[in-house]
Amino acid sequence: MLTQEAYLQIVERRCQRQIGIRLMHMRKLLSSHAGRQLLCFGLRLIVKKHIQVKEHQNAVMILVESYLKDVCKIYGEQKAVRVKRIVDRKRISKLEPERKHNHLTRRQLKKDLKMDHNTQQNGNAQMTGESVVGASENKGSSSHQALDERAFVDDGNEISPEEAQMFEEENKTLYEEMNSMVEEVRQIEGQVVEIAKLQEIFTEKILEQDVQINTISSAVVGTTENIIDANEEIREAIKKKAEFRVYILFFLVVCSLSLLFLDWYNH
Repeated sequence: MLTQEAYLQIVERRCQRQIGIRLMHMRKLLSSHAGRQLLCFGLRLIVKKHIQVKEHQNAVMILVESYLKDVCKIYGEQKAVRVKRIVDRKRISKLEPERKHNHLTRRQLKKDLKMDHNTQQNGNAQMTGESVVGASENKGSSSHQALDERAFVDDGNEISPEEAQMFEEENKTLYEEMNSMVEEVRQIEGQVVEIAKLQEIFTEKILEQDVQINTISSAVVGTTENIIDANEEIREAIKKKAEFRVYILFFLVVCSLSLLFLDWYNH
C-alpha cells in the first residue's frame, strides 16, 4: 500500500514531466519557422482584437459626444431662464419700496389739504362777529368756503394736476427702469448663448483631438506589425545569405580539391 506522501511525490513527478514535455514542445515551436509564424499569427489576432476594442470605444465616444451636446444645450436654456427670474425678482424688489413711498406721499398730501381746509374754516368763524361789512364778507367767504369744499370733494374723487404730474414722473421712471432691465436681460441672454456656443466648440475640439489620438494609436499599432514582419523577413534573408555563403564555400573547396587531384593525377 502506498502512503499519502509517496502518492503525492508520484503525482508531482508526473506533473513535472508533463510540464517539461510541454516546455520542450514550446521551445521547438519557437525555434522552428512554423512556430514563429504561429506566434506572429497570435500577435496579429491580438492586434485585431485591440483594433475592434478601439472601434467600440470610438462608437461609445460618439454617443457620449451627442449626449454631452444635448446636456450643454439644456444647461444653457435653464441658465438663461434662471438669470431672467433673478433679474425679475431684483426688479420687483426695487419697485416695492418706491410704491410704498409714493403711497405715503399721497396720504401726506391729503392730510395737508385737510389741515389747510380746517384752518380756513377757523379763520372764517372768527371774522363773523366784527361788523356788517364783515358779515357780507363772511357770506362771500362762506360761499368761497363752499366752493373749496366742493373742490376738496372733487379733489377726493378726481386726480389733481400735482398728483397727475407725480404719477407721470413715476411712470416715466418705471418705464426707463423696465427698458434698462430688458436691455440687461438681453445682454445676459446673449452672453449665456455665447458661452454655450463656446462650450460646444470646446467639446467638439476635444472630441476631434480624441479621434486624432485614436488614429495615431492605430497607425502606431500598424507600424509595429510592419516592423515585426520586417524583422522576420530580415532574419530569413540573413539565414538565406548564410546558407548561400556555405554553398559557395563548399563549391570552392570542391573545386580546389578537384584541381589538386587532377594535378596529382597528371604528375
